Amino acid sequence: MKKTLFTAALALASFAPHAHELWLNVPPVAADKTLDIEMAYGDSFPHGEPIPAARQALFAPLVATNGAGQTESFPISSEKYRFSLAHPAAGSWLVSATYKPTFWSLKPDGEKYQWRQSNKQQWPGSYCMESTMSAKSASYIGAPGKNRALTQ
Repeated sequence: MKKTLFTAALALASFAPHAHELWLNVPPVAADKTLDIEMAYGDSFPHGEPIPAARQALFAPLVATNGAGQTESFPISSEKYRFSLAHPAAGSWLVSATYKPTFWSLKPDGEKYQWRQSNKQQWPGSYCMESTMSAKSASYIGAPGKNRALTQ
């Protein structure tokens, strides 16, 4: 039993170095200033890196919503990972990013493992998983305001 648990733990640990993470950096700013949003995807926490062209379609547009329900959308259509919202309304803002559900598969290739964006039908004999990620960050322009979504 111990040998099985050790083998399973070792196998799962081998996947960790290949994982990417998704997070947002949205610092608060003074009123009448530009709200800067950094969507970070990769392994370079706490800062982002360019999004490869092959992966841009995997992201839903970034959405920024203020306390009054006004939304601004930023499509991911280039390697760009920094976005700006000029003259946003004062108060609280909630920014969200989504990595759409995507199949990834892993299969031995000699002594190494090979990753592909495919499912079991497309790549028989592989270990397959469906991945999705979400990130949210609350920030504010001027003063935080009384946005119940952020304060309760």
